[in-house]
Amino acid sequence: MIVVVLATVIGVSCRTSQETYRKAYEKAKQKEVESLGGETVYNAIRREARQGATTVNGDSIAYQAEWITVTPDEGTLREALKPYNLVAAQFKQLFHARSMRNRLQEAGYPGAFIVQTREPYYYVVVMSAHNIGDLIAPLRQLEQNPPIKLLEPCPWILKRR
Repeated sequence: MIVVVLATVIGVSCRTSQETYRKAYEKAKQKEVESLGGETVYNAIRREARQGATTVNGDSIAYQAEWITVTPDEGTLREALKPYNLVAAQFKQLFHARSMRNRLQEAGYPGAFIVQTREPYYYVVVMSAHNIGDLIAPLRQLEQNPPIKLLEPCPWILKRR
């Protein structure tokens, strides 16, 4: 009987401290959100990305415009980055972007490289061009017959801002 009462008291006291901890955690998270102006830095930068569309030879092409640069220490020259880029994958971790770039290079895209946004967020680019029209055929090819499995929303066109 004493053991049952003691176990009940301990169980109730643990539940109370867990509940108190949870409330303190939620309060701290709310303060963090308020200090960032109601959103995370990541969401603010994502919101800066501009959606656009253009028509090339009667084909409507959607693109996203963002501030990007080649990823340092990846061996890609800044000159390789042109205004329009065909993105085959996107990742929050550089390790995963490197892995996908290597797989795409082995699958027939030897010029694949990685660019990053200010967050940083990493995009694996298979082709870069001065004119968006030069990316339409490769975009359709990747959509219809990708050399490896691509996750939505890829492939898509990224315009450098």
